[in-house]
Amino acid sequence: MPRLSKEQKEKIRELQEKGISDAEISKMLGISYFTVYCQRPEVKERKREYMREYYQRPEVKERIKKRMREYWKKYYQRPEVKERKREYYQKRKLEKKGGGGLEGIALSEI
Repeated sequence: MPRLSKEQKEKIRELQEKGISDAEISKMLGISYFTVYCQRPEVKERKREYMREYYQRPEVKERIKKRMREYWKKYYQRPEVKERKREYYQKRKLEKKGGGGLEGIALSEI
């Protein structure tokens, strides 16, 4: 479902400030009632507060850690990432040997 444009959000706020009900605004603009309702500042603030509290729960933190571990594990298995990692460590190895910079050296020569 497409997001509301800035103009739509402004129009909803303007109509809400005039005291028009969310149901009427919904019908006027052809947008769902819930979408209109969620544009109210007090609703947005309650949602922000709930989300702040939600992400502080230990079970949620653990679930996020688990998903991130899975993501990074898959990420490092990608061929292009493995190649960048290999090139990075080859470059560091040469620099430690005192090879200085890699100016003028093609990777195929490494």
